[in-house]
Amino acid sequence: MNRQVSKTIITIFSAAVLLVSAALLILLPEKTISENENRYLAKFTKITAENFFSGEAMEDIEIYINDHFPFRDIIVGIKSDIDKIIGKKELNGVYLGRDDYLIQSFDGYDDETMQKHAEIIDAFSDNLDFSVYFMLAPTSSGIYSDKKPRYNDDKNQIEYIKKMYDKIQNAVKIDTFTPLLEEKDNKELYFRLDHHWNAHGAYIAYLAFCEAAGLRPFAEDDFSIETVADDFCGTYYSKSTYYRYKKDTIDVYVPKFEYDYSVEYVKESITTNTLYEDSHLSTKDKYAYFLDGNHSLIKIENNLIDDGSSIAVVKDSYANILIPFIVNHYSTVYVIDMRLFTQPLSQYIEENGIENVLILYNIQTIRDDIGILRIE
Repeated sequence: MNRQVSKTIITIFSAAVLLVSAALLILLPEKTISENENRYLAKFTKITAENFFSGEAMEDIEIYINDHFPFRDIIVGIKSDIDKIIGKKELNGVYLGRDDYLIQSFDGYDDETMQKHAEIIDAFSDNLDFSVYFMLAPTSSGIYSDKKPRYNDDKNQIEYIKKMYDKIQNAVKIDTFTPLLEEKDNKELYFRLDHHWNAHGAYIAYLAFCEAAGLRPFAEDDFSIETVADDFCGTYYSKSTYYRYKKDTIDVYVPKFEYDYSVEYVKESITTNTLYEDSHLSTKDKYAYFLDGNHSLIKIENNLIDDGSSIAVVKDSYANILIPFIVNHYSTVYVIDMRLFTQPLSQYIEENGIENVLILYNIQTIRDDIGILRIE
């Protein structure tokens, strides 16, 4: 076959691929969300004379085509496979780790931001006449450093947590990294494809909290461990676009002892008797099964405890899977997400007679969290 014939065949094949792709782009139903990437896809831009001549319309159309190109997920997956084959160890800031772990890289926590956060926590603690507990949790990158590629430029999370704790004077600092490190070879503590700790990791953190707060924890044998999902693909899965690792299971610790909760989503004016929302198990965001995801304020009453004890958990999403353990020790638990909560926190605590506070963030997200800046 001569060069001219080969060139003609390639041209015809390329044109056919483009025509078929264009036809599929028009005929296939338009998707609004990429389940794998866990994000909304671009919408088609209405073309006007203004955006056409400015070039903005063409840029938007290019983004739309990239988002809606037929079999895009398959193509993205193949590209990620090729990247791994040629030796890439990191995709979009996520390490391709051993044992089916995807682990987000950690580039540190600058001193100025750390000092500011410490001062906020100390000032808040100083305004209250009871102890404020502070838990800064490591992510899987800090605990499973042995699963990351040998050559990585991650900063040491444990050192950063210790440095932050050294700056805080007024709050009771809870060490979770030591018990997590001690437990890491016994049982999985984090989801492999997501940035959260799993139910067992949360249970280890719960033990650390109980020790600091002077509470007697329930033993692991006091719960039955039930698997509610075996196909969880979390944030690291979406961010890396590497779709070949084994999917995660989601376990829940169900008390064997008697329990009775009233759960009020205050802003939404919704009340239920469960800490879980089953509908999320059929969606991409399965972690939202715990406490129905993030809300500005959730008020949980333990109807079997009538001593008036209360605690406010000021938190990021790491707390959502931990709350089901803590609710067994207090009459009322207030779950507050400062990214969404609009009232002055100290005022709300005083008005509701709250007598304990736990501030819980993970080391990866606290750096950029705007909610912590509003604690006062």
